Amino acid sequence: MKRGVSVQRFGLENFNKFSDLIYKQFGIYYSDAKREILQTKLNKLMSKYNIVSYEECYLSLIRMANKALLNDFSNEITVNYTSFFRESLHFDFIKENAVRLFENRQDQRSDGEFRIWSSACSTGEEPYTLAMVLKEALPAGVKIRILATDINKKVLSIAQGGLYPCNIENEVDRYYLGKYFYKTPTGYMISEDIKNIVSFRHFNLLDDFPFKNTFDMVFCRNVMIYFDAAVRQELANKIFNILHSGGLLFTGHSESLSGHVHKFRYVQPAVYEKN
Repeated sequence: MKRGVSVQRFGLENFNKFSDLIYKQFGIYYSDAKREILQTKLNKLMSKYNIVSYEECYLSLIRMANKALLNDFSNEITVNYTSFFRESLHFDFIKENAVRLFENRQDQRSDGEFRIWSSACSTGEEPYTLAMVLKEALPAGVKIRILATDINKKVLSIAQGGLYPCNIENEVDRYYLGKYFYKTPTGYMISEDIKNIVSFRHFNLLDDFPFKNTFDMVFCRNVMIYFDAAVRQELANKIFNILHSGGLLFTGHSESLSGHVHKFRYVQPAVYEKN
């Protein structure tokens, strides 16, 4: 017989344990104002896995006793809203400056590559948008390499599939839609030449950065708003270290590095350069 989820009160003690766990694992800060939201997410998981108490759920998570539960916990906690050409001013900036940025790198790099990291790619709209814009903006023959990572394996699976609903017609210009997608009975599939530019990987931004090569651009947009000041500053410093000299960091327009100690040069809203 399936056990029912406990109706115990999700009090401050339970909330503090889970919010501390989330902060340590993902760097995401849950204030007390979000206690009910967190409780709803946990109840959903507990019902799915037939867990009767918050204590049992917590112990299972910290002991890593159930890999499927851990994966679903990660998927529930992380936020994954995105769209094609989101915050379009960034892509306008890239269109206008891509050739100059590429040419400025070639005195430091002989492989002819242009490397970008989309660090919280969700379902793939951001890295695919970058691939399309750069393919249009850079000279033929430039090898564009985009690494796209996310902590949520479920959204990565959608991104790798490359199939999007018909309502992306409201986000994607007709030119890009006709050139880089093809229509299917269930939506729009991204073309293989764009898919081949992007490599998707599972990655937690709190982990050590394992990259051997530096990047020309890093997109870390609408992520830092979920972190506290200490995590934001540490993340900015880590990104600085894996950027090429003159490389660019793009943040969300609701985010800013002001108030943090960092080495970036401000270029324009939500765009920073490594000097």
